[in-house]
Amino acid sequence: MIERFQIEDLVVQDSSGVVFRAIDSETLLPVAVRRFFPFGPTGGGFDGAEQATYGESIRILSAVSHPALRSIVCGGCDPVDGMPYFATEWIEGHALQTVLQERPLSQSEATFLLGEALGVCQLLSNSIGREGVWVELEPHSIIIGAQESQRPVSFWVCPLKWMGKGDGALGLEAFIYLTNAMMGRSGNQIHDLPATGLGGWLKWLHGTARTATLQEARAMLASTTGMSSPQPTKRVVRQTTRPIVPGKKKSSSKAPIWIFASTVIMGTALGGWFLVHRNAIQLAKANEIRIPEVKSVSPPESAASAVALAKSEEPEIAPEAAREISVEEVNRRAIERTAALVKITAAATPTPKAPPKAKAKPVVVKKTPVTKGGVCSPSDHDSLVAQEGQEVIVEGKFDSVASSKSGATQYVVFVGSLESSDFRGAIKDAVGELSQTALQPLFGKKIRLAGKIRLENVGSRKRPVIDIEKREEIQVLDK
Repeated sequence: MIERFQIEDLVVQDSSGVVFRAIDSETLLPVAVRRFFPFGPTGGGFDGAEQATYGESIRILSAVSHPALRSIVCGGCDPVDGMPYFATEWIEGHALQTVLQERPLSQSEATFLLGEALGVCQLLSNSIGREGVWVELEPHSIIIGAQESQRPVSFWVCPLKWMGKGDGALGLEAFIYLTNAMMGRSGNQIHDLPATGLGGWLKWLHGTARTATLQEARAMLASTTGMSSPQPTKRVVRQTTRPIVPGKKKSSSKAPIWIFASTVIMGTALGGWFLVHRNAIQLAKANEIRIPEVKSVSPPESAASAVALAKSEEPEIAPEAAREISVEEVNRRAIERTAALVKITAAATPTPKAPPKAKAKPVVVKKTPVTKGGVCSPSDHDSLVAQEGQEVIVEGKFDSVASSKSGATQYVVFVGSLESSDFRGAIKDAVGELSQTALQPLFGKKIRLAGKIRLENVGSRKRPVIDIEKREEIQVLDK
């Protein structure tokens, strides 16, 4: 890694790892180099069997291509300490979390992003051979592409999830948290949601997240929001090995020619699709996403029919027989597929009659303080500020310990807390069990703080804090 990549800047570091911006010496292009901490900041790297499994996962992932997925350049494990890493293409843009600090997304914007995420997860599941949510769905991990990047949205794939060491669940629960965040809500609550649109989809997902398939979730999203019904996501590359089993070393093999052919066909088709839709979502200026309205194209009449349609269209995740394909055949299929996609897009998006011009109403985000006794997220800044002097409970993932400028106070910082005015736990006497060294084993774990909200002045803003006097006041929720 050191020989190939020239590190330019440290982008971010937290309990899960560190990300650098670097230059690939082989291509002279900027890349994002990500180094994971699979056992926490104080743990070590992978052993021999785990390194082999991780290397096999990187080999398969490197052949997967999707407009909303950061393409993997290379990856492996550091020969010195066994720490896993990979390098991906660099995407200019803003983290979704930064956009959401300014405003929630509209339903069309959120629906587009969810559809892309579900499609990427389907594609990865086809290649891996096992259904799952294989990308990171935390708002700080999702990039809304800058206008010059021509990439509306991009996701990180997380190889550690395959090995049972990722933080996210393999079910669809993560989509509930993401959708709520995009709507200006927090957690996984579904009360006070409408029965249609994203609200209806969230209610359905809340009851079926552990059993529904990705294709069923996409079909239901189309049914409740009025999108055109999605086609099953085909695999960009065919499976070249058996599904990855944690801890078992895989024998390496050379990919047959049909993998390359399939990649070219679908890659070109996706490229044609992307050229048609590349202006569908852009940052016309900082923190603004523009997505065209999607008209309904004969959605299923009911939720049951939507799920039934999804099951009938869902492709089986199984290896297929390999066969030789000539270069001429590859080119011919790529041209036909691209032309077909353009034709379908044009037919599915008829030019509507111009409606009477109406002045757009500004989006108003209603800030409702959490009632006393409720559980708050560290990102509920305005709600926590409004509860000054009240007893509240705050739950989140412990990221690190920071010091005040004078060094007199130590702060418990939560994952995703990017601003100095975000909620923190304040420790006045950081010694013994409350010292930074003693608290390090808790980094990356979900914790709970309970107490009265006190406000501190941070520039022109107020920072809500809860004072911590004893170690027992930091309740660890992760087992």
